[in-house]
Amino acid sequence: MKKKPINPDDLDPEELAHALTAWHMYIEAWGKALYAAAHKYLMEGGELEGYKLVRGSSTRFWENEKKIETMLLKKFKFDIDDIKPRSLLGVPAVERLFRERITVRGGKKDPLPPVIKPLIGRSKPNIHIARTTDPRPAVVRGEEFTQATEKSDPKE
Repeated sequence: MKKKPINPDDLDPEELAHALTAWHMYIEAWGKALYAAAHKYLMEGGELEGYKLVRGSSTRFWENEKKIETMLLKKFKFDIDDIKPRSLLGVPAVERLFRERITVRGGKKDPLPPVIKPLIGRSKPNIHIARTTDPRPAVVRGEEFTQATEKSDPKE
């Protein structure tokens, strides 16, 4: 493999648009096929210079959750909230709960009560490259572009 990859700066606009459309499919597919071939070869006992098969990391879990829960609560006197922390459902999950209630009562389009809406926030979206056929509006260079690229302050 002595062939060098094409420098994107050397592509004309038409070639750049084509490459941008398809690069990830080709590279991802080739990378997966390459990895699979190497894995198969090594699994069959082959040797590849500089590579070996290793075990991945494992995740620990409770073999018997009921037993450990009872032990932690009764024997070790942990509080239920310490061993089974509760967290507030996200906006989509709460919306589903209201939608289920409303469907039973006849339904309406927006399931969230007006009193809840002011409590919903949205993160600033990142800027991505998309095809011109994408239905989302283009980000225009200027004030909107600057605001969209600024990092948000976690204290805000």
